[in-house]
Amino acid sequence: MVDSAEIDAFIKKPNSINVKNHQSIAKLISGLEAGYSIPNQFFKDNANLNVGCITVGITGGAGAGKSTFINKLTSCIINGNYSVAIILIDPASKLTKGTFLGDRIRISPDHLEKNVYIRSISTLESASNIPVHIESVVRCMRIIGFDFILIETVGIGQNDTEIKKYVENIVYIPSSEGLDWIQQHKLSVHEITDIYFINKNDIQDSNQIKIAMEDYLELNARQRTKFPEIIVGNSRYGDGVLEVYNHLVKNHIRGS
Repeated sequence: MVDSAEIDAFIKKPNSINVKNHQSIAKLISGLEAGYSIPNQFFKDNANLNVGCITVGITGGAGAGKSTFINKLTSCIINGNYSVAIILIDPASKLTKGTFLGDRIRISPDHLEKNVYIRSISTLESASNIPVHIESVVRCMRIIGFDFILIETVGIGQNDTEIKKYVENIVYIPSSEGLDWIQQHKLSVHEITDIYFINKNDIQDSNQIKIAMEDYLELNARQRTKFPEIIVGNSRYGDGVLEVYNHLVKNHIRGS
């Protein structure tokens, strides 16, 4: 049975948990999932802690390669001597109330020995594709001291842009096979995307997709304050992932 002991201890002494205390972090998140809340004043009082944290939402259609991309991006983060919290959001069945929580199988077990924390979170109690307690989780991971926080969403819907409320950067991985640009262009996610990662360059004409994306973004340039990066690669082999990592770091430094 989950109790609020870990949350109470964290509120009294935020530095009692660090990025290596995986068991304590797990209990903290379990407490939030169980319905225990953290006063907003606590987050306000600790708002200046870890302002250098880079938060990233990774989204895209089913089969786009999000989990594999996260695995390679995590390798880049580790090689940069940074710590990372990975939150994998999994949809819950409205009928059975069950959740597979299987995305972590694509994350290398070698990462678990580093400053990497991985947690699958269900949308069971949420009316949307974002867990109701995700904001508190992100805020806690910041205070704990993670350099990066990566959140994999369940996928993209026509108006699924809620994740932008909780992260500073959005990486969008378009679905690869049978890409329907008319439908893709309807997605409001284009309005919030910072980096497009066109994946699986070994099985599709990635350059054609890149050109189509550039044309679309040019037509809608006035709706954006900045033009997003478009990077072609292959998450399975790591192609282009380092470029994404470097852009996230440099962009964060410029924005600091």
